Amino acid sequence: SIGEKTKFISDNIFINNSEVGIAVKDLSTFDGRISNIKKTNICIHLFKKKQEFGGAFARLKDISCEGKYLIDNNSIIKFE
Repeated sequence: SIGEKTKFISDNIFINNSEVGIAVKDLSTFDGRISNIKKTNICIHLFKKKQEFGGAFARLKDISCEGKYLIDNNSIIKFE
């Protein structure tokens, strides 16, 4: 979980057997170069949790995941 104005940059991330792979919330940013997510119901969840913050942003360059992507109206996901 990445939250409250955090910027997280990953060159290579592997997640296996989780309910949520990557959760990004409350004006935080995830910049993932290679993301490999397996046996996970929700690949990416972007949302605004706390009222005093805004949504989240994720930039994904190379992602492998068969689960869902949940993005609320306050958040943005960009595939490159």
